[in-house]
Amino acid sequence: MNPGKLRHPIVIEVATDVRNEFGEPEQTWTEFEQTWAEIKPIKAGEFFSAVGTQHEVTHRIVTRYIEGIKPDMRIRFEDRIFEITAIRNFFERDEYLEILAKERCGG
Repeated sequence: MNPGKLRHPIVIEVATDVRNEFGEPEQTWTEFEQTWAEIKPIKAGEFFSAVGTQHEVTHRIVTRYIEGIKPDMRIRFEDRIFEITAIRNFFERDEYLEILAKERCGG
């Protein structure tokens, strides 16, 4: 992996349950980690072979290895939101992660 390709500043967010002013539970997103990434749209031919599952994948995001990232988190890049569908640790070396994600329409 060429580190020069990691040119997109992203924020990885985790869902947090809080209570609103009425005491009702609400979900909010808080920052887990800021990092640099390469964000690439997935071509139509790659779409079905990307994960081998039924999940829709629109983008491949590559970043340096970060401990603790899980599929129930999301990625924010500028005003765009990406839902994580799968995470792959390249060669199990804890150097880079490939994150397959679906861009959420409307941010």
